[in-house]
Amino acid sequence: MKESNIAREILLAASKQGHRLFINARGMAYTRNGNPIRFGLGANGSSDLIGWTRDGLFAAIEVKKPKGSVIRSGQPEFVAAVIQAGGRAGIVRSVDEALAVLNAPPGPCVANRPDG
Repeated sequence: MKESNIAREILLAASKQGHRLFINARGMAYTRNGNPIRFGLGANGSSDLIGWTRDGLFAAIEVKKPKGSVIRSGQPEFVAAVIQAGGRAGIVRSVDEALAVLNAPPGPCVANRPDG
């Protein structure tokens, strides 16, 4: 299954539980004059899905395929920064893993499967 399909399933399942996540499309476009315009949240490594939990905490979910996806430079650091700031974040490979991150009890939340 493609990461984009897993992300869509996560968006739907999270919404049913009261969480609000959005696709964090990142990139750069150019104006007619050639000026760059960057869009999306954060620097390199920011997560695929961002939003908030049903309890109002910032949430960041990095979606990977069940097997074979590479965790890129900056992704574990972004997840760790969100967790350190009191949010919920993780690198996930399934809907169940994403919901476990979003529904984690108060306190530090460990990012899922950082080994890829």
